[in-house]
Amino acid sequence: MSELDAALERFFETDCVYSDGEPNYGPMAVVAVDILGHAALTTGLLDIYLPRLPDFSLGEPLPRGDWPAHVAQPDAAPGLIAGVEQAIAETSWEAVLTDAITLRIGAPGAPGAPGVDPHAVVRLGYAIENLARQATPTRLREFAYATGFLLARCSGADPAANAGSEPASGHEALPATERLSRASAEGADRYLANPDRRRDASLGVILPAALRAIATRLEANTATRLVDVSLMGIEPLLPPEVADEATDEGEDLEVMRCAEDLREVRYRAACSIQEYAIVMAESCLREAEYSPDSRLVHAAADAALRLSPPGYKEWR
Repeated sequence: MSELDAALERFFETDCVYSDGEPNYGPMAVVAVDILGHAALTTGLLDIYLPRLPDFSLGEPLPRGDWPAHVAQPDAAPGLIAGVEQAIAETSWEAVLTDAITLRIGAPGAPGAPGVDPHAVVRLGYAIENLARQATPTRLREFAYATGFLLARCSGADPAANAGSEPASGHEALPATERLSRASAEGADRYLANPDRRRDASLGVILPAALRAIATRLEANTATRLVDVSLMGIEPLLPPEVADEATDEGEDLEVMRCAEDLREVRYRAACSIQEYAIVMAESCLREAEYSPDSRLVHAAADAALRLSPPGYKEWR
């Protein structure tokens, strides 16, 4: 078993949220550390991260036909995850993915379609990215956990808010993959413009990167609707496109120097003990591979060095 698979196994006994409801980004962080090329650092991250999480255990599997009645019900997560595992064994994870996404976003124009929780989308995107790299039993189980959490999690928004919605003007003719490239570059811009709200702003890149991994496994119309619903849904969670008050602190020379060497960006991000710093840096670098943009690289370096809140240090 690889170090990554061993790390994921340890998260199967932890909840998808902290006791205060904040999302658990641990599974995404350990995958990101591995993608960044520093799997050996995973153990140190786990030792710090795992004790902070509530315990979790699976319930009786909910049959596939019962999933619609339990969508957006957090208490149903133990049964939904077990049901997803059972469904994967009976069919394929790709078929289960299509069913789950369709349940969450509804058909185009359908009233009352439940929205998606962006953090659950991020976990699912990382699970699929991981399966694409190597399909192991542990990674299939992580996909089941991510899918079950996606089905169970509440979006925090009006359930009907996105039903039948149209994409923002100027995006209508763009394929889903091009929309995601534009969204991630704009997200990096917004992140860099709001240094006081780095964590909130990081979702503007992390979510498009996760959506890209999911969208490539879906039929085109379903992928487009997922992207539309998800990107519109996070807008209220992000800081303004331009900071409320411009700062005159000048360029951060350490960040600029770090951005010149992607190996250093990867290493400094992997050394962080702050999960959002790791995931944001990795997401930026992965998006930059699809659509090269200096803003994404700059944001990756900034996340690696500056996203951690005061008092956090690299664990190494």
